[in-house]
Amino acid sequence: MNVRRQMDLAAAAGLTGFALLLAVNQVVVKLTNAGISPVFAAGLRSALLVVLGWVLINRR
Repeated sequence: MNVRRQMDLAAAAGLTGFALLLAVNQVVVKLTNAGISPVFAAGLRSALLVVLGWVLINRR
């Protein structure tokens, strides 16, 4: 079996992007907790992601 010593660019970019996504999500949660209920904010984020996913899927 080949042992890989270095992480390739795609893996590093994926991990960095995922960490950035989690960080932005945490900031959004902290900001919206003051104004609206956390459950409603989670529903809004989910609805937004469904719409964005639908747009990305139907774009092709």
